[in-house]
Amino acid sequence: MFKHNLNLSLFLFAILNGYATAGKHDFDVLIFTQHWPQTVCYTWKEKDPSHSCALPRDKGEWTIHGIWPSQFNKLGPAFCNPSLPFDPNALAPLAGQLKEKWIDIEYGRESSSLWEHEWNKHGTCAAVLPQLSTEQKYFNEGLVLLSKYDMKNVLARANIVPGFSYRVPDILNGIQQVLGTHATVECRKNRVRISL
Repeated sequence: MFKHNLNLSLFLFAILNGYATAGKHDFDVLIFTQHWPQTVCYTWKEKDPSHSCALPRDKGEWTIHGIWPSQFNKLGPAFCNPSLPFDPNALAPLAGQLKEKWIDIEYGRESSSLWEHEWNKHGTCAAVLPQLSTEQKYFNEGLVLLSKYDMKNVLARANIVPGFSYRVPDILNGIQQVLGTHATVECRKNRVRISL
């Protein structure tokens, strides 16, 4: 993977076009977030080395964190509509894909706990858009975006592969060249050596 003793990254990038934005809403952009499960696991294990992680079968895969409605220059809004409570049954048609692509890395928690958090915090805000107006639409859109913007493949197309170290500007330039959009990298420095 990306060298475990070096910075590991969480990628965020904005999806600016393709959504009907008629009507009032309290955000300017949707940010599609993915994370490298190894980074999430390291962060989780730093809190307590006895923690274990639920990693994807392919340890090089990136997984979905969420679709975040945001305002320019700040995150938010959040928890917009409590009258849209999370219903895990609404995701039954997508459950198989979600358990593989939108997983809760922190072992011991059901993936539905992450889904519930993402829906309550971000999905209830995104629901003002017709394309994201239900749980099923919101989570399906995450799966669609992952198939289009899968970071494992995006990085490989930019000749950035696990096992080597890269400068953040090189990663950002590679993403820009492949996708034609800007990304943000959040680095996590491993404070202790943890085996996965």
